[in-house]
Amino acid sequence: MCVPKIKEGVVYDPKNKGSILEYAKRLKGRTLGSFVTSGEINENNKGGFGQILESGYFQIENNNDPVPDFEEAGIELKSSPMRKLKFGGYSPKERLALGIINYEEIVDQTFEESFMAKNKDLLIVFFLYEMEKTPLEYLILNTTEWIFPDGDLEIIKRDWNDIREMVVNGRAHEISGSMTFYLEAMPKGAGHDRDLRRQPFSDILAKQRAFGLKNKYLRVIFDSLKDSEPVIKDISDLKNRHIEDVVADIFSRYVGMSIDEIIKKTGTTPSNGKDRYASLARAMLGIEKKKIDEFEKAGIQMKTVRLENSGNLKESMSFPHIRYNEVVNESWEESELYDIMTNRFLFVVYQKGADGRSTIFKGIRFWSMGEEDLETVRSVWEDTVEKIKAGDYENFIPISADKISHVRPHGRDSRDLTMGPDGKMHKKMCFWLNSSYIKGIVKEIAPESTTNDRSSRRFLKKVN
Repeated sequence: MCVPKIKEGVVYDPKNKGSILEYAKRLKGRTLGSFVTSGEINENNKGGFGQILESGYFQIENNNDPVPDFEEAGIELKSSPMRKLKFGGYSPKERLALGIINYEEIVDQTFEESFMAKNKDLLIVFFLYEMEKTPLEYLILNTTEWIFPDGDLEIIKRDWNDIREMVVNGRAHEISGSMTFYLEAMPKGAGHDRDLRRQPFSDILAKQRAFGLKNKYLRVIFDSLKDSEPVIKDISDLKNRHIEDVVADIFSRYVGMSIDEIIKKTGTTPSNGKDRYASLARAMLGIEKKKIDEFEKAGIQMKTVRLENSGNLKESMSFPHIRYNEVVNESWEESELYDIMTNRFLFVVYQKGADGRSTIFKGIRFWSMGEEDLETVRSVWEDTVEKIKAGDYENFIPISADKISHVRPHGRDSRDLTMGPDGKMHKKMCFWLNSSYIKGIVKEIAPESTTNDRSSRRFLKKVN
């Protein structure tokens, strides 16, 4: 016997899409406590807000059914916590989970049966997460209906197929969130040793994972892409080719060219500031705006690497400064560093020419950090957090420790300070990827001294 999911006495029509969306709009700018006055709240359960939203506001029985919450209307209800940024705006606190991956079932399913059956039409309630408040007190920022655009859907389907193929090949234990673009196989469970699950074509147990939208994609949904431009102008290009192959083909037209030659060919005038080499990369892609649509949605970190003629790399790669008051209250997988390191990277490589004056574009490399290296970075992060808690800001792991990543200042000067959990002001620090580590990633693109010989050009499209 089928138990109805919608409780009696609701004040909207749960079978009518328009009625559901209008009822959701009442939430914006208010709290669940404005509408819900009773119900159990488990403060240790991150799903507390979502459960109250379902059972208290929409009067839906909490469930894990493989069909949408509003089955007749075809709408799946989701909620997403946001964090307020220091200089304005909001950022997703975590990925948006869209259903546990059943390793036994996915091998016999299609994309439509596994993913689209439940997630074709999403109603997302964005709320402001504040650690000191209860779910009933969180401010609701907005409610958004999201139907995946056709171009995004092509990429999401390919992501889903890549995840499925890992299971079919008995490699579910090797799945990584960074191997896909918009749709991620995100860890799902509690603690360091997460719940392990059997997989059908291997005896090795695999982490429990769920399909999830990446943080960057969620931010796109929340903000909308106002200042971005797509690389893919015709979505038919994605029918038979991966987005990385399309991007690599565009860049390949410029490999071996000097900066002056690229400027002449693209007809662009790059800036002379820190953004010069990144703006040149965007020009090669035919992008005039500062943001690239597909990269924003996928969370692709485009980083420029400038090598000496010898192939040496002097500079390590920095990331945003550590927010001391926040990092001490986060788990590794909630941290900003984890979010960055589990994204896909696009390294755009330039090298000093043989004449010592010119700079040559050598090629690109799409790259993801492997699980073993990610664990090493995790150890640096955990050491850093423990030292911040102890009030030790002088003995973070240095580059000489050779642990892939290190911590050192990245402020404008010695007066560039930020507050720590001890209530004192401290130098801004950030995590860096070691220059030797970056050099190892891109060495196949520029292994020796640069020449301008087009016949000797090397071009690596993607790895991992």
